This record gives sequence, C-alpha cells and structure tokens, in this order.
Amino acid sequence: MIFSKSKNNNFDVFEPKPGHKERFLLKLQQNQARKSKKRRYNWMIAASFLVLLGLGIGVYHQATYQHQETAVVRQNQDYFMAIIQTEIKEIKQENTQETQIIFEDAMKQIKILEKDYQKLIRDYKTNQDKFILNAMIENFNQRISVLKNLKSQIEEIKNLKPNKHETHRA
Repeated sequence: MIFSKSKNNNFDVFEPKPGHKERFLLKLQQNQARKSKKRRYNWMIAASFLVLLGLGIGVYHQATYQHQETAVVRQNQDYFMAIIQTEIKEIKQENTQETQIIFEDAMKQIKILEKDYQKLIRDYKTNQDKFILNAMIENFNQRISVLKNLKSQIEEIKNLKPNKHETHRA
C-alpha cells in the first residue's frame, strides 16, 4: 500500500487506479521525448552558430585578403604609372616637328590602352580574378613597350637627320 498526503492533509491510503503504471510510464516517455527534442534543438542552434561563426571568419579573411590584394594592385599601378609618366616627359623633351606624327600616334595608342585599363579596373571590382590582374599588368607593359618603341624611333629619326655642322660635298 502506498501512502501519500493529499490537499486536505489526509493520507491517501487507497491503491492507485488500474493502468496507473502505464500512464506514468507513458508520461515519463513523453517527458523524455520533449527533453530529447529540446536537446536536439539546442544542438542545432549551437551548430548553426558555429557554421555562421565559421562563415563570418571566412568572409573576414576573404575581405582582408582582398584588401591586401587591392593594396598591391594600387602599389603596382603607382609604380607603372610613375615609369610611364617619366618616359612621356623624356619623350616630350625630345619631340620635334619631324617626330610629331609618331609622337601623336603613340599617345593615341596610350589613350586606347588607358581606356582598356579602366575597363579592367571595373571588371576587377566585380570579379576579382587573377587573370584580370595579369591583364592589368600586361596593359602597363604594352604602354611601356609603346613608349620604348617611340623612343627608339625618335632616336633613329635624330640619327638620320643631317647634322647642321656637316659640310655637303658634291
């Protein structure tokens, strides 16, 4: 016989109703199922948090890498632009009426390459691809090559031009 205290402070001295044990075990199973679901839910939240944390760290590292890569692109751009500007200044100093046509043609080619470079910059901002970086560097190399060719053509024209102090013999 099981004794329990009821609300009236009277002891319950009666046997439980039939099926009490089954109802008790059923409630116990349901309670354990709820706890199990709650644990599963908590684990799912923790796993989601870890996934989001991992993604956040990945995005941060990607952004840091892209920032560093952009800084390198700017440094290279500054370096090449300094070389190009120096070459143009030197060429302008040697430019004469005889070389004006090839000088203007070279400057047109440089402007075309500059427009292409601006397009590459826009492409790089939307799709940061190594191939675009290589194309940007190649664009600078082409501009420098145009200027070097112009310099050599100016030198050839200067060497072909007769010196003022030479005497002509018949």
